[in-house]
Parts: sequence; C-alpha cells; structure tokens
Amino acid sequence: MTRFNDFGRSLGAAKNSLSTRLKTLVDHGIFEIRSASDGSAYQEYALTSKGRALAPVLIGLAQWGHRTRLQTRGPHLFVC
Repeated sequence: MTRFNDFGRSLGAAKNSLSTRLKTLVDHGIFEIRSASDGSAYQEYALTSKGRALAPVLIGLAQWGHRTRLQTRGPHLFVC
C-alpha cells in the first residue's frame, strides 16, 4: 500500500486526519513521498530505512497488546 486513497480505504480514516498523520510520518523520516512507480501523476508514500527499522518495534507492540488483551479479556484500547 503506497497511495493516499489506499491508506484511506484500508484504515477508514477521514481525509484530513489521514493527511495530517502521513505528513507527520514524512516530517519524521518514516515515509518519503515519491513519484508514482507506474508513471502516473500520482505520488506514493514509501517507507524509508528509518521506517523499515521501526517494523520490529511495531510488531512487538502489537504482539504485546494481543497477549495482554487475551489475558484481561477486555476491549481493545487505542490511544490517539
């Protein structure tokens, strides 16, 4: 997934919220904006090496959350 509309459909996020969050990720060097790989006028978001290095942290956090939720049997909690 690399395009704004794909992120929006997948996440169900409002355009203004998604735009703000993606801009923040770009500003922090997690994503970079590139020309579309298919040659169209669109732009794509690509993970940087910093973003790829973040993957194990996010996977570990997701696994921890899954284990913790199963132990407490409570609802999912999302902090924004």
